[in-house]
Formats: sequence, C-alpha cells, structure tokens
Amino acid sequence: MQTSGFTKHLDLEDRRRHRNEIVPDTAVVSVWVASLQREGNHLVALLAGSFLSFYDFDVVLARWKQFKPASRGTICWVKFHGVDGTTRIGGWLRGVPKLAAVFCPGLVSSLRMRIVEFIEHVDFAIGGPPRAVVDLVRVLHRRGHDVTLATTTAKDVPPAWLQGDGPAVLVLPRPSLPGGFFRNTQLAELEQLLRDTDVLHMHGVWERTNIGVSKLARRLGVPWVVTLRGMLDDWNMAQRGRKKRLYLRAGGRRVLEDAASVQCTAEGELAQSHKWFPRGNPRVIPNLMDLTEFETLRGPELAHARWPILKQEGPNLLFLSRLDVKKGIEHLLEAMPRLVEAHPALQLFVAGPGDESYVGSLKRLAESKGVLDRTHFTGQVGGEEKWSLYEAGDMFALPSSQENFGFVQFESLACETPVMTTTLVDTWKEIVDSGGGIAVSQSADAIVEGISDLLGDPEALTSMGQAGRRWIFECMSVDHIVGQIEAMYRDAAAG
Repeated sequence: MQTSGFTKHLDLEDRRRHRNEIVPDTAVVSVWVASLQREGNHLVALLAGSFLSFYDFDVVLARWKQFKPASRGTICWVKFHGVDGTTRIGGWLRGVPKLAAVFCPGLVSSLRMRIVEFIEHVDFAIGGPPRAVVDLVRVLHRRGHDVTLATTTAKDVPPAWLQGDGPAVLVLPRPSLPGGFFRNTQLAELEQLLRDTDVLHMHGVWERTNIGVSKLARRLGVPWVVTLRGMLDDWNMAQRGRKKRLYLRAGGRRVLEDAASVQCTAEGELAQSHKWFPRGNPRVIPNLMDLTEFETLRGPELAHARWPILKQEGPNLLFLSRLDVKKGIEHLLEAMPRLVEAHPALQLFVAGPGDESYVGSLKRLAESKGVLDRTHFTGQVGGEEKWSLYEAGDMFALPSSQENFGFVQFESLACETPVMTTTLVDTWKEIVDSGGGIAVSQSADAIVEGISDLLGDPEALTSMGQAGRRWIFECMSVDHIVGQIEAMYRDAAAG
C-alpha cells in the first residue's frame, strides 16, 4: 500500500440524475475503502482499495476485509452506494464519524451534506435564536453543504437568499390548525424536501410546529437534531411551568427523546435541562457566531455622531438587547444612583425594542431614581450603528434573569468592550474565563460592588476588552464550532 492523501472523485452533477447510476449522497462517488494510521505525531492516509463503482455489496465487503488493517488506533472508512441510488451500508460505519471528528475533523467537514434547518420565525426582534440560525445557515452554505432554511416567517432572512443568491429558503404557510399546529397539506413542500435530506435540525422547544415537522421526519425516516435555545432552563420552566410540563407530556418530550442529538449551548444549560428529557442524547456545542462582521473594528465615530454625549467625559455604560422583564433592567436602574455618586459624568444607554408600556415603566423608574436625564432609551439599533455603539461604550451590562447564550455579550467582547453579566446566565463562566467580563448576582448591590471601581479604571477596562476580543477569535472561531455541528449531523445520519 502506498501512503498518500485521501483520493477523492468529485461528482458535481445534479444528484437527481437517472437512478441506474451510482448516486452520491455526499460529494464522494461510490466507495471509499481506506484507513488513517498514526505514525508518531502524524496521520498517514493509506489507500486500501480501489473505487468499486457498480460492485455488488458482497464484493465490496470482501475487498474491505482483505485490506482492513489490524493495528490498533486505526480509523476505517467504507461507504457504498448501491445501483439503485441508495446507501447500502446506511452511511459511515457506526462509530466512525465520532472517531473521525476527533482525529481528522477537516476530512469529515469536507463532505457535502443535505441539511434542512427549521425555525418557525426568522424575526430578530424575538431575540438571539433567529440570528443564530441565520449565521449557521450562512456558514454551512459557505462550506459547501446543500442547506435549506425552512420557516413560516422570513422577516429577517437576508433578501439575497429570497432572490436565490445564497442558501435555499423554503417559506412555509402559517399553521392553520387551532393551537398553532400544521395541517398535513401545509407540509407538502417540506415533505418533498425531506425526501432528499440527510438530517433535519429543529430549533426551540415550545414551537408546536416542531411536533408536526418531527412526525413528518419520523415517517420519512429522516433523523433530526434539536437545539434547545435555553427553553428548558430553570427560570424558563418556572414561567407558566404547569402548561409547559403538560406540553412535554403531550408530545414535546418525544420530539427531544427521539432526536439523534439535543444540542445544549453551555454546560450550564445541560445541567438544568436534561431532567426534562432523561432518555434523550444531549451534547454541548456552543452557538455558532459568524465572526466576519467583527474582523475589523469600525470605531465609535458613527455612534458619536448620532449620540454626541458619548464623546463627553463618561464613563458610558451600555445595555443592548430586547427590553423585557427577563433582562433585569430594573436592577441596573436601581444601581444607577450609587454609580452616579461615584462617577458623576456616568451615562447609561438602553438600546433595544420593547413593549411600549414596559418601556414606560422603566422610564418612570429612572425618573423616580433621579437618573432619567442620564439614561438614554434609544430604541432598536442595528447595522453599523450597533457595532459602533458597542465600541463607544466603556462597559456592557446584561443583568438578566436568564440567557441561554446571550449573543449580545459575545458581540460586545468581539467589539473589545468588557462585559458584566449575572450568574443566572448559562454562559457566565465562559464570559469570566475569557478575561473580558465579570459575573455578579442579580441585584443592585451586586452590580454596584462589581462594576463601580472598574468604571473608574480605564486601563483595566481596556485590558479586559482586549482579552475578551482575543478569546472570541481563539475559542469561538467558526471552524472550531461548525466542525462540532457537522460531526453531530454525521452521527445523526449514520444512525
């Protein structure tokens, strides 16, 4: 046997070609019979057989046994596409994807998969999950996968995608049955798509549409994975908990326990959530962030132009997220009088959309505390202004009661602005370990104790911001995280 890189034969023709030929369900044609062996610190690819395009399955298996290496620590690959276009072995041999992901993730990620990402609403006003799904779809498409975004609300789907420039988008009708369930006829287009799909990825727990979509996938024999998006965290389960437990018993738990994998985005989420689907298969993979937007810092000038007070002495404290009682903004406003006493020029910017009556209550609270004149409610801020506002802040504060991932925290770190979060957020340990943030209890006293001295120490804030940005690009890199997601998909497809 000769040592070489893996030999690939790529077929770029439509996979729907006539079924009397070998039809790949990845980018690799017919059969691979090869192994990877360790030699010292290196992996050597050994060609163990030839491509056996039209061979009978028994011949393939015999050829494989002939060349199968006996040494320990060897990773073996076999895939066979029958003449009827089906995968006779059912994908990679069991266990192989996990080993391959450990020893050779680049090889695994190079194989093209057909993936459907389903999220009921792509509306960024809802919060982080739609943004996470759009980022994921963009990256999977960029890496060569055949990925389709399926949704009932395409409000924030990139317009170019809807025009056919980018990943495919399937806009489904809104559920028409009482309770938010699909009629079977409403899923006809999705059914056609799933018939030609390797894995389905559903996002969220409480969307009743997931029950109908999972039933369809089960009938078609399509494996699925689910990302919880923080919906089973203790705080969330305490809100209308009886109704949620009834929903889990009525079918929601089965969606999770029948999934090939259930993705938790942090160890903290896994610790709180697994009890609600005890027979399920959880795995921890962080949310994927497309870091392209953050490769170059834009500077604070755009924010300074819109809000000139940001250019004054400061410090400037920033909250940027959806305005909701869960976010704990009241604790920040309660802390403001003491923070202002220590830092007379302090300004607080509260950026994000929210219910008019709730925003009104926050303004009244700020007024009662005597800080309304230095508390700026900006409404929703997006695009270049959003990134510039992060940079214009001296510190970002998220005093939330619960966050599954908290994209805004990581965006702030990527913009070189340090973060204060609470120990109720699933990813608080990651924020602290980054060197770019602190975590406090959710109270005005803890906020004052945690950030008052920091707000008066520009050098410390600069150092934290730089550390946080370095950590983001080292530990949250797209290749690192998407490789784990691709491995999850391949495990699901392999059964």
